[in-house]
Amino acid sequence: MRADTRVLPYREYDRLTEVDQGAVIEHKRLAHALEVAQALQAQRDGRRASGSPSRTNRGIEVRSHERAPGTKKTREFTQADMEAVIVNLAQRKTLATQPSRPGQRTARTR
Repeated sequence: MRADTRVLPYREYDRLTEVDQGAVIEHKRLAHALEVAQALQAQRDGRRASGSPSRTNRGIEVRSHERAPGTKKTREFTQADMEAVIVNLAQRKTLATQPSRPGQRTARTR
């Protein structure tokens, strides 16, 4: 990359990166935000653009031309999708924290 005949330093990065479980556990204060990112990434279509390098010479099978059902491209996600993921995670956590037996039980007789 050049600007005014000077070569500018740059680095390519992977746009389809994923949050791993270790990052969620390591960053306890960010755990909720990382869980939301992880849930959105699970719904994302992970196929690369057609300009990506060939996979056949590396022994990896060719990917299908159609995306998996229930997935979206990164740019197709909306605010409503993010809010739905947040609500689903919150509901899952409240169900997990509810006691399995309703009401308090004591050993005393009345």
